[in-house]
Amino acid sequence: MDPDAMDIDTPQHHQQPPQSLIQVAAAGTTAPRGYIGNNQVFRHTFEIEIRNPVPGRMPDLEILRTARARIRTGVQAPIPPTRLSYPSQRPVRRNLVLLIIIDTFSMDRQDALVIADWRLHFMIEMIHDAQGLGWFPGLPWMHDHFQVRVAV
Repeated sequence: MDPDAMDIDTPQHHQQPPQSLIQVAAAGTTAPRGYIGNNQVFRHTFEIEIRNPVPGRMPDLEILRTARARIRTGVQAPIPPTRLSYPSQRPVRRNLVLLIIIDTFSMDRQDALVIADWRLHFMIEMIHDAQGLGWFPGLPWMHDHFQVRVAV
């Protein structure tokens, strides 16, 4: 049986995270969530604000890319020109908040954000899978130990 990429894990190596990751990790909450075996589980919640430059629904791929850019650099990724040339007709909020909820065995929020960043990358790869081997049902992504959704 293949391991579940969204299940609880810990980072393989510890490196100095970028300053933007430290800033994102500082906001949000961490709470104990019981035990799995002898290991205590902590639930981390992160809120990442995303600016939508034009009214309309932002595709999931752009939301995930923008969230990763915010986590890694503190700066929002530019919106591709095709997105700017085809705005939706119905008015929607220009800003949205992406809510990331992740369970880890570590109380360290920076470790949790490193894992969340890797999982966002995994979700982007699922969207890009040209061979049809992966699948992505779209946002919200709901898993027992990892959730990504747009806050309302």
